[in-house]
Amino acid sequence: MIAPLPHLRVRSIEKLIGTAHEPLLVLTEGYEAYYLKYHKGTKPYELQAEWLCHYLLGLWGIATPEVAVLHTPEELWKRPPKFAARAGSYLHGPCFGSLEVPYAHDSMERLRETTDPAMLVNAGDLVWLSLFDAWVGNDDRWASHHNLLLAPAQVGSRQLRCWAIDHAYVFGRLDPQHLRPNYRYFDLNKNLISATTTRAVIEQQRAAHPLFLADELRQGCYFRIRKCQDHFAEICDQLPDDYRLSAVQQTNLAATLFDSSRLDIILKAFLSYLNL
Repeated sequence: MIAPLPHLRVRSIEKLIGTAHEPLLVLTEGYEAYYLKYHKGTKPYELQAEWLCHYLLGLWGIATPEVAVLHTPEELWKRPPKFAARAGSYLHGPCFGSLEVPYAHDSMERLRETTDPAMLVNAGDLVWLSLFDAWVGNDDRWASHHNLLLAPAQVGSRQLRCWAIDHAYVFGRLDPQHLRPNYRYFDLNKNLISATTTRAVIEQQRAAHPLFLADELRQGCYFRIRKCQDHFAEICDQLPDDYRLSAVQQTNLAATLFDSSRLDIILKAFLSYLNL
C-alpha cells in the first residue's frame, strides 16, 4: 500500500536557499519546516520527478526525507517577503515540499575524505543509491556532487545517517514523454559509485562476500525494481492533479524504467565497473 501524499498549507516563508532551484524554507500550519520547490512554467516534470523518486526510493529501502504537496495561501504568494519576491508568482499552485532533516549538513567533505563506512548506520545505501541513480538516469548526483544530507542517526549519536535529496534532474532531465528504453541515460564515470566512501563500502562488502557480491547486487536490484513495477500505477496516482502524468508520459516512463534489456545493460555496466 502506497501512502498518499499529505497536502499541507504554508504558514510562513522563512528563507531563500541560494541553489539552482532557489527553494524556499517554509513553515507549515503544523510548524513543520519544509523545503519548497516550485516550477517556473516550463518544466513541471522536474517536480513530478521529485514526488515519483520519493516513492521509488522508499521501495528501494533508501532513506529520503518525507515529502508533501504544499499550498501557499493567496495573501502570502501575492505579498511574499522581499527576499522571495521573484518566487511569489510561481507559488499560486501546488508545490513540492521536502521535510527538513534536523541537524543535517551537506555530505560533500565527509564522503569525499573518509574511507571508514562505519560512521554511517546505512552505509550500504550508498551502493544501492548508485545503482538507483543509474536506473533512473540521475544527472545530478555525482561522485563530486552527492545531493546527500548527513544527520545524527539518533540524538547525541556520533554515527550518521545519509539521506538522498534533490531528484529533479532524473530521467535524463527529460519530460517523460520523450523517454525511450534504448537510451541508458547514465554515466558511471560521474556516478556516486566513484565516491571515496562508496568505494570503501564496496571493498568491505567484497571482503565479506567475495563469491556472492555480484549475485546479491543483481538479485537485489531486480527485486527492488519488481516492487517498483508492481506499485508504479499506484505511485503515479498519488501525484497532485496539476502534475498528473499524461497517458504518454506514464507509458514511456514505465517502458523505460522496466525494460528488461535496458536493465541488463545497466547491471552489466555497473558490475563491470566494480570488477565483479
